[in-house]
Amino acid sequence: MADELRMTIANRLEELRRVEGEVSAFLEARRVPPAWIYAASLALEEMLTNIIKYGYDDDREHEIVLHAALDGRELALTLEDDGHAFDPTALPPPDATRRLEDRPVGGLGIHLTRKMTDGMSWRREGGRNILQIVIRRTA
Repeated sequence: MADELRMTIANRLEELRRVEGEVSAFLEARRVPPAWIYAASLALEEMLTNIIKYGYDDDREHEIVLHAALDGRELALTLEDDGHAFDPTALPPPDATRRLEDRPVGGLGIHLTRKMTDGMSWRREGGRNILQIVIRRTA
C-alpha cells in the first residue's frame, strides 16, 4: 500500500517554497535517499513554475493539485491543473549542437526533468492537464 501526500496549491510562485518543504518532509520521513529527494524537488519546481507562469491568461487564482504516492521503490508525482492544454512530453529535446544564444527560449526545465526522472506521462481529461512524473529507486 502506498504512502500518500495530497496538496492543493495556488497558482502563485510563492507556493513553491511550501511545496518543497512539505514534499521533502514527506520523503525524508520515509527515509528516501537525499539524491532522490533532490530529483523530486527539482521536477516539481520546474513543472509547477511552468504551470504557474504559462498556464493561465487571467489573474484569477487557480488550484493546482499535487498527489505524491510512494509505493516501495517508486514515487509517482501527479500534477493536475486547469490551465491551457500543454503536453510537456511532446516537447522535443533541446538542440545541443546550436549555440546557447541561438536556441529558442524555454524547454530546458522540461528536458532537465526528463533526465532526472524515470518517466513522464500527460493526458488531458475534463478540461484539466494531468501530468505524472515517476521516480524509481535503483539501490
